Amino acid sequence: MTSFGSIGDLESGINPTSRGGSGARDSFDDDSTRRGSNDATYDKKNLSSNLVVPPQTFQNTSPCQHCGEKLTRGSGSLSSKHFSPFGTMKGVFRVLATIVNLGLIIALLVLVSKLNYDTIPTRDVQSIRATWGSRGVQDSPTSVQAKRSADFNSAGIEPIPCHSHNDYERQIPLYDALNVGCTSIEADIWLQGDNLLIGHTESSLDQWRTLKSLYLDPLTSIIGDRNPDLDLNDGEDHSGSLKGVFTANSTTSLILLVDVKTDSATTLSVLTKQLSPLRKKGLLTHFDGSRTIPAPITVVATGNTNFDAIYEAKDRFVFFDAPLNH
Repeated sequence: MTSFGSIGDLESGINPTSRGGSGARDSFDDDSTRRGSNDATYDKKNLSSNLVVPPQTFQNTSPCQHCGEKLTRGSGSLSSKHFSPFGTMKGVFRVLATIVNLGLIIALLVLVSKLNYDTIPTRDVQSIRATWGSRGVQDSPTSVQAKRSADFNSAGIEPIPCHSHNDYERQIPLYDALNVGCTSIEADIWLQGDNLLIGHTESSLDQWRTLKSLYLDPLTSIIGDRNPDLDLNDGEDHSGSLKGVFTANSTTSLILLVDVKTDSATTLSVLTKQLSPLRKKGLLTHFDGSRTIPAPITVVATGNTNFDAIYEAKDRFVFFDAPLNH
C-alpha cells in the first residue's frame, strides 16, 4: 500500500515514497505537473485544492461496524453479508415516523385543549367569563348579560360581607362580584325618560346599560334557577320560601345598593315601578308595617333618595341608606 507524506513534502519537491533517503526526488516547474501510477497529482500554484489522491489508496480501510470486514470507499458502514433491501429505507422510515409522532403530539394538544374548555362548568361564573362576548358584535352588552344569567351557578362560592363599589365598571357587571362572594352590589341610576340608566357620570351613560338589563332581569333568572320547584310566573307571592343567590348559604340576601343620581321623587317612582314585578314574586325583602320579611334581594336606596318617601311607603321594599342612629 502506498504511504503518504505531508503537504510540506510536496511543497519541497520530495516524493513521499522516498522519505528516509531511498528513492529519487521528483522535480517540477511552475507550468507543469508530474503524474505517476502511485503518485498524487498536484499543482504547485494550488496544492490544497487540486490535490487528488488515487481512489485505490483508500480501499479496504473502513471496517464493517458489525463484523469488522474491510470495506471499500463508498460501500457504506455495513458489509454485503449484513445488507438488507429494507436497510436502504431506514432514512425514509425515520422521516415517516417523525411525521407520525408530530401528528400525534398535535392531536393530543388539541384534545387536551378541548377537554380543558369542556371541563368549565356550563352553568358557572367561570363559564360566563370564559365565553363573554363570544356571541358576536351584534349583541349589545345587556342582551349578552341577559343570556348569561342562566349560566350562573354559585356552587363552591362562599358569600362574604364585601361590597362591590361601582359594580357596573367591572369587566362583567354583577357576575364578577358574585364570583368572589360579594353580598352587596352598587349601581348608580340616572332617570332618562322611562329608563333607569347605569353609569358613574351622565356622560358615560348608554341606552343599553340599564338597571333592568344589567341587574334586575339577570337576578330574577338566577333566583328562578335556584328554585326550580317554584313557578315564579304563577302570580303567587313566594316570600319566605325562596332560596337566595348563593348555594353555600341560601338564606343570604344580596344587597342591591341603588345610588340615585337624579331627582328623588321622579326617579323613585320609576324605580318602584320596575321593582314591583320582583316584589310580587317574593324576591324582595320588604316591611309589611310590623315586621321585616327577608328575601333573596334587598334593595337599599342612597344618593339623592328622600328619606320621607321611603319611610311613608306602606309596603316598603326599598330601604334607606342611613346611619343606624338616624
